[in-house]
Amino acid sequence: MGAFLSRPVTEKSSEEASGSGLQYGASSMQGWRLHMEDAHIAHLNLQQGRTNDDKGTAAVSEGSMKANRAALFGVFDGHGGREIALFCKRHFARELRSSAAFQSGDFEQALRDVFHRMDEMIRDEQNHPEIRSLMNDVNEIRQVAPRPSEKRAAIENRADTGGAESADLDRVDAAADSGAAAVSADPRSSSLEGAMVEREAGDVIYLPAPPQEPLQMPDAATQGDSGSQESLQHALDLLQQYVERQGMDHEQAVSKRGPEQVLGDGPDGCSRSAEQDQQLTHESDEARAQAESDRLNHICRLQEYPIIAGSTSVVALLIDNSLYVANAGDSKAVLSRGGCAVPLSFEHKPGLPEETARIEKAGGFVNHVGRVNNNLNLSRAIGDLKYKQNKNVPREAQMITAEPDIMRVELGDTDEFMVMGCDGIWDVLTEQQAVDFVRARVLSGSRTLSQICEDIFDACIADDPRRTSGLGGDNMTAIIVQFKPAAGGSPPPLQTASSKI
Repeated sequence: MGAFLSRPVTEKSSEEASGSGLQYGASSMQGWRLHMEDAHIAHLNLQQGRTNDDKGTAAVSEGSMKANRAALFGVFDGHGGREIALFCKRHFARELRSSAAFQSGDFEQALRDVFHRMDEMIRDEQNHPEIRSLMNDVNEIRQVAPRPSEKRAAIENRADTGGAESADLDRVDAAADSGAAAVSADPRSSSLEGAMVEREAGDVIYLPAPPQEPLQMPDAATQGDSGSQESLQHALDLLQQYVERQGMDHEQAVSKRGPEQVLGDGPDGCSRSAEQDQQLTHESDEARAQAESDRLNHICRLQEYPIIAGSTSVVALLIDNSLYVANAGDSKAVLSRGGCAVPLSFEHKPGLPEETARIEKAGGFVNHVGRVNNNLNLSRAIGDLKYKQNKNVPREAQMITAEPDIMRVELGDTDEFMVMGCDGIWDVLTEQQAVDFVRARVLSGSRTLSQICEDIFDACIADDPRRTSGLGGDNMTAIIVQFKPAAGGSPPPLQTASSKI
């Protein structure tokens, strides 16, 4: 779930345009999140030789590929920072258009190559200054968005439902003084077990459980010393020591057990008292905890990477009447075909059998709440290079891979519009609900496409994300691309779990 602001940021950033027989509207909203980490692209004419980025326009060399219509749309949902989403916004269209596969007309391969090309560019140290500048831009946003008092209020709100303890509040107060980041508790935990500590650049360290004895923090971390970098590093060192100490404690506990404690007192090992059964159950739990600790210690020693953020990506490329949709992560796209929702992508979650198998084969694991290595709750993304360092497997077989699934659809007379969005929307709406919602407003003619995107956000945002397990509390970005006016009668009223629509 993560931490939330004490009140949502509901201002929207919207745009719309038309051309090449298309019309689109797009919008984004920060919502309850501490930071806005989404980005998007929309190019009605990809062959014009110019692509937009957040700094203006940049020239693209002319190529040999020609089509009557070539348009590109994409939603990038960042995590661990917005810098990778912004980097994709700047470079994706240019790299796609200049790729050899695109120029030769192999558009599926072109999309696949460019998803991985983003990883290559992020890995290239020559691009790190640019990415860090985007990171700095994000830090400026972070400085004006949540004040320390708001971070404290957010954790106090979670404490009301058992999602945090007073230790959270103490850390927020210390962070406000030292410049360190706040602690965000996992919603499935009633304590700081499974908490995540964010570093300045958005890195996350997962804590397996709270220590039985309090960790002694340096004075600088609690008294507002200006040297926050040093105090933060010292704190991280202490956390690593704690994780290692937990592993040693498990080893000592296991070494004290004798064969008789496992087999029981009967000649065949089957005759045990209730007390011994309870002891055996406890030791089995201890053994499982040891195995989990061993895996966690292994994962904690994964080599860090200078660029730690990542981004899910759903991209739609329209060439004449052929629509190609490439997706890596949990953002989605859906087509309205005569009012019926046609999914154009499927989310990638670690718990899916195919995803779990790949993650484990690459040396990772998926925990009981569906997180990769106790951290990421998605299995495909651009960036996240820490999880893409296994030299024994190809790029598409890494723990976290940028390999997209690609769907191709030939647009027909009944294909009306497409809705693209990040998971902040799809956590609340089904594909059919989204189509019904948009179609009703298109038919009425009372709202523009960007205004309909804004209406979606207002309908999806939670009054209180604590009461919805975080649903309706995420960043929201949506793009509506209209191929032709919708036809037919108005759909029935839309109902959602929050009954807000």
